[in-house]
Amino acid sequence: MAFGITNSGFVLKRLEDIKADVESGLREAFGEINTGPDSVFGQHIGVFSRQLAEVWEEMELVYNSQYPNTADGVALDNSSGIVGVIRLPAVSTTVVVQMEGTEGTPVPAAREFAKSSDAETFKTLAAATITNLKLHRFQVSVDDYTQSFAYTITIDGFASSFIPTPPFAAGVFDQEFIARNLSFAINANTNINTKVLAGHSQGDNFLTIRILTNEVSNTFTGTVGSKLTVDAIWSPVNVIADNAGRVPAPVDSINTINTPVSGLSQVSNQIDGVTGQPIETDPDFRIRRKLSLEVIAAATVGAIRARLIQDLTEVSSAFVFENRDDIYTGNGVALTVFDSDFVTGNSIVYKVNDETASAVPFNTDHDTTMADLKSAIEALTTVLSVVLTDLSGDNRKIEVTTIPFTTGNIFRIKGPEVLVSGGASQPASEHFLSNTGLPPHSFEAVVAALDEPAINQAIGDKIFEVKPAGIQSHGANDVDVTDSNGEVQVMRFTRAKTKFVFVELDYNRSNADDPFPLDGETQIANEILRIGDGLTFGNDLLIQVFEAAGYIARGVTLTAVRLAVKDDLIDPLVLQTVNIKLKVSELPTFDLTRITLLDVTPP
Repeated sequence: MAFGITNSGFVLKRLEDIKADVESGLREAFGEINTGPDSVFGQHIGVFSRQLAEVWEEMELVYNSQYPNTADGVALDNSSGIVGVIRLPAVSTTVVVQMEGTEGTPVPAAREFAKSSDAETFKTLAAATITNLKLHRFQVSVDDYTQSFAYTITIDGFASSFIPTPPFAAGVFDQEFIARNLSFAINANTNINTKVLAGHSQGDNFLTIRILTNEVSNTFTGTVGSKLTVDAIWSPVNVIADNAGRVPAPVDSINTINTPVSGLSQVSNQIDGVTGQPIETDPDFRIRRKLSLEVIAAATVGAIRARLIQDLTEVSSAFVFENRDDIYTGNGVALTVFDSDFVTGNSIVYKVNDETASAVPFNTDHDTTMADLKSAIEALTTVLSVVLTDLSGDNRKIEVTTIPFTTGNIFRIKGPEVLVSGGASQPASEHFLSNTGLPPHSFEAVVAALDEPAINQAIGDKIFEVKPAGIQSHGANDVDVTDSNGEVQVMRFTRAKTKFVFVELDYNRSNADDPFPLDGETQIANEILRIGDGLTFGNDLLIQVFEAAGYIARGVTLTAVRLAVKDDLIDPLVLQTVNIKLKVSELPTFDLTRITLLDVTPP
């Protein structure tokens, strides 16, 4: 049998083969000799053969190190580097933090902040200054209350004023009254109400103005007039986690200053951070290398994802979905808007997807009739849900979601048609169709990255570079890209939403024949974390999968699992015993601090 490098690859010479060859060679040299394991020759053969076997094993490792499918570690890095694919390094979590302090306070780069919950530390990426010229939040108090005086706050050069003019209801004219009405004036100012939002709480003599989009580059200026005082200002700065990998930073979690700065009072993050990623594992690296070889085509789903991750250091993870059909994916949605209220004598007939609901007669008043119409539509077999979307307004809007209808229409819904008859007047209706999935012949890139203009532009540019010709990109974020003809093309993508997953597992260790190990809980928790870290965008959380994790430790005879998914770590926790479905834009994030194990073994 041939050993070493052959036409079939590398064939390892094993210890038994080596011993047989050595014994044969000694017999040829010395004639018939005793090669038994207790003989002198047998002892020598055993010692030399083991050394030679180790050499052969090293030779096999050297051979395997040249090929990505069999190489590991640095050898995999080197073999993949031949085609220009490199292992993704560990990426740290990045967060926009708001700093409160004295006007004009400079905060140098590399100042350290921390989370109070787990002491994870973060450092400022660049120097920043706390100033009313670059605000994210702005608290203003009312000094006194004077009739017919113009209380004024100026945001980005646009003044918003409130002039308290008598008469006033008894007991309502005070500083709180002025603060509340100033917030109304700011929110009604069309020059600024798409950028900032003013808020006031009952009983307070102050109001707070905050930015609507939390980006370091998106700030506002703020000044106040007489009889008003600036209580506090917050300016933004980008920070990065000291420890690379999955370090979650939910809202208000970064609230500790480790390296004090004179004039800096407190810090907080008003939005979730972009969670980092650990260094790419060998299996994931092999898969991405294979996908990256498609980059030459630069139009496949795998290639688009590979280029987003590989070429953009700001993107910690990405996933791409496509729709190659001539119709929308998902379900159909129809929003019907009536232009007036229903009146006595009206009869309403609603038809959708070639199915007609029972006629709805006017009942008592408009709102009651709308509720009856909702019930009639819900009875249709093709309808999934019906929502009255404007109950706080004039209640003239009704949204209907149906199972897919695919005949003769790119929308996944046919109709609707509404006929109103009888009564002194009949409301007219207008319909707006949409779908819950992707448009025909489109793709959607879901990326995890900071919401910054420069990063958004880089993502849009990369999508335009690698997308197929004639295929539209889809998503919640729009980016203008100028093509080679000087024309502006709109590229779209969706920013991932971090979802914090909580796992609570009951285990029973009553198997006396197989005792529970001392580190059993650690084994179970690490197995849950391993399963969670393997999930990506839109993966469902399955109870049965996490129950199985309980059996990784010996001696476990029963497990039960409860799950919860939250946008933050603040609101009350509500655990459930059913599978949880995530949207394609939602990225589940696991952490040992959110895994709870309960020993339910009977006493």
